[in-house]
Amino acid sequence: MHTLQPFDWREVPFVRLLLPLLLGFISSDWQAFNPEQATACILFCILLQQLYQRSALRSRWRWRYVPGLLFFTAILLLGNSLPAWRDSGKRPDHIRHFIRDDPPQEWLLVRATEPAEQKRKSVKLIAETRWLKHANGISNVSGQVLLYLKADSLTILPEPGDLLWIQNLLQPPQQPMNPGAFDYRRYLYQQQLYLQAYLPEGSWRLAGRDKSVRLKDMALQLRSRAIRELQLYLGKGPESGLAAALIFGYRGELPPELVQAYANSGAIHVLAVSGLHTGILYMLLQLVFKPLRRIRRFRWLPPILVIAGLWGYALVAGLPPSVNRAATMCSMMVIAGELRRKTLVYNTLAATAFVLLILVPGWLSHVGFQLSFLAVLGIVFLQKRLAQLWVPRNKILDYLWQLSAVSIAAQLFTMPLGLYYFHQFPTYFWLSNWLVIPLATVLLGGGLLLLVISPWHLGAKWLGIGLHWLIYWQNKLIQEIDSLPGAVWSGWWLSPWALFLLFMVITGFGLWLVVAKKWGLQVGLAAGVLLCLVAAHQQWKWGQQRQFTLYHLPKRTVFSVFEGRNGRWFGLKQADDARFLQQPHALLAGIQNNGLLVVDSSRGLLQFGHVKIWAINRFNSHFLQYDIPFKTDFVLLSQQPRIDTSGLKERLHTKAILLDGSNSRYYCNKTVPMLQAAGFRVRTTWNEGAIILPL
Repeated sequence: MHTLQPFDWREVPFVRLLLPLLLGFISSDWQAFNPEQATACILFCILLQQLYQRSALRSRWRWRYVPGLLFFTAILLLGNSLPAWRDSGKRPDHIRHFIRDDPPQEWLLVRATEPAEQKRKSVKLIAETRWLKHANGISNVSGQVLLYLKADSLTILPEPGDLLWIQNLLQPPQQPMNPGAFDYRRYLYQQQLYLQAYLPEGSWRLAGRDKSVRLKDMALQLRSRAIRELQLYLGKGPESGLAAALIFGYRGELPPELVQAYANSGAIHVLAVSGLHTGILYMLLQLVFKPLRRIRRFRWLPPILVIAGLWGYALVAGLPPSVNRAATMCSMMVIAGELRRKTLVYNTLAATAFVLLILVPGWLSHVGFQLSFLAVLGIVFLQKRLAQLWVPRNKILDYLWQLSAVSIAAQLFTMPLGLYYFHQFPTYFWLSNWLVIPLATVLLGGGLLLLVISPWHLGAKWLGIGLHWLIYWQNKLIQEIDSLPGAVWSGWWLSPWALFLLFMVITGFGLWLVVAKKWGLQVGLAAGVLLCLVAAHQQWKWGQQRQFTLYHLPKRTVFSVFEGRNGRWFGLKQADDARFLQQPHALLAGIQNNGLLVVDSSRGLLQFGHVKIWAINRFNSHFLQYDIPFKTDFVLLSQQPRIDTSGLKERLHTKAILLDGSNSRYYCNKTVPMLQAAGFRVRTTWNEGAIILPL
């Protein structure tokens, strides 16, 4: 078997720095030191390091690990405390400290920081707070907020740099109320967006424009102007929309079904500006400026121009995090090359991650950050070995196999996260990448050339026609791949332990395949066995489950009954019910067969196994007034029925009374204390979210 010489750990200092930093980030979820404590401990480690250097222990072999251990501890403590250091919500002037349960008539001056995004019934806007106007005067405040402006009366969307006066209707985002639902609050918190508000007409108004000019504002204005140029020469629609997504990562014009087709075919990375795009640009810039290296007096110029071109592209793209990451890595590779240092990609990758996480610790929790670095790591680690497994004599086959090796290497390393976050695997990723990787190079280069020559209308027109048809046929082919049988392997659900073990399987077999480490094979096999045991245990748990779930939906009554791997549902009516309610919970609970639950609405008596539930609504609530003792396990109140609690405790014997989202919050706040005073235990989905009862 082909073997590679293991690299010296001294050649990858940033790998050794990155590991304790990541452990520090992970440990902060369980026990985080505040910045003052962490600083004191780090200074103590530095002091011990200095004392060690001046002591007799330095010459003793058994104490040789002390400096490394102290340094490791200091970096770990740095990683543990960095999230708190960088958290703007910890500042005493952050707007989250000025929020009250009963908001008074206060006004906030905010500054738009991102382009407004048109939704169906509102306009989404991210803004930073400036001033809070209250009864006692004006206070300076800080922090970003998420706003939804009523769109009916909007003619011009706010742009980055616009100032707005808004009523202080800000509230923390709501936690997920139903099992398996996307945790939108956590997603916003990761971006340090701790407050949001829906602003109806009359609760906000434009207040002019900020006179200060920011680099990001300029970048977003450049991006908007460039997108308008693409629309001019490619036409408004999927073609210009895909060009804007490919060059700038802007998906505003792409139909949702086309985005889903790219996701299902494994080519979604083309629609998000990432390392692929920046890497293509890096190679093009190296090729363009290569002739300058032949002129001795200008040898210093190409690396400067390459770095300037990379960051110029990042500026035009609006400085998104994905481009910043890729541009940073490519810049480090250029600098290392000019310093005549061996550009070990592992060290460069680790250095990029280390620098970016020091600057923005929150990026570690971004799915895009994780996927992009794992994809590059997979390509660097595995692609060459995979390509050597078969060496075709035909040049075309060899080219296609090289592309497949790149795709397989990247897909293997990102597959665990794809299954964990998105619960699906695109089976034809290798086929779509044969198409999109070569075309991405042509389309990216052609799109940038179109923007450069746009003042020359005739040339830009003919180039736009060519790009239009290339994009048209690419979209058609991607949709054809998506329509192939078995294009998506969906329905996966991984626990954190299963995710860890799957990574161990890939890492172990990868080490065995690439560097011929027998212990890698042993680790891979052991992790595979443990993964099978974890999966078998999960399957057994799913088969044994028996539960009734009352979901929380405002103005709706929806519940389900799970018996093993079979699920029956009541109240699913709207188009989004299956996508946002049924599918997430069914996936979490391992449900394979879904059906409808038929309920006798005349008296509302439900029985599942040994559990009886009496469903009371406005139409049958009169049954509660009958002077006949009635025993049931649970009572479900829906649609705001009238309840008379006098003597109800003697007539009704139940473990608990449940109130769902079909009852308004006002009704629940009025009725719950009344029922509790009558001696009943009361549970509401407004307070708890979905209520799950074992059967």
